[in-house]
Amino acid sequence: MAVANMVTQSFKTATDMSATDFAIVILSDDMTVATATTTTAALIGIRQTSPDGSDGETEVSVAIGGVAKLTLGGNATIGQQLTAGAAGVGIATTTDTDFVVGVALEGGASGDVISVLISQGQVAG
Repeated sequence: MAVANMVTQSFKTATDMSATDFAIVILSDDMTVATATTTTAALIGIRQTSPDGSDGETEVSVAIGGVAKLTLGGNATIGQQLTAGAAGVGIATTTDTDFVVGVALEGGASGDVISVLISQGQVAG
């Protein structure tokens, strides 16, 4: 599926993000992102580039709205809400109070890259 109508924002990163493509990120400082690794942090968007940002000045493009690509860390079906797993990969969730980055627009398995409608929020409990 082609990705179109994505809203992106450039942020700085102070970490190496080259390990996983299309990963979920959180804000770690002013206009700076880090890879999300937990379901309990507010998720800002999905990283669309994978730089080695160890220098603290590297720019990273983050999808913050629209439709974007996301690497899965487990199975997901169409319409499921997605949160962050290890290394920022997307995992399906229905757990009360988990933060979500968006909704799966297609199904997939661990390691697949799928299209996601970005709609940050929290699972209602």
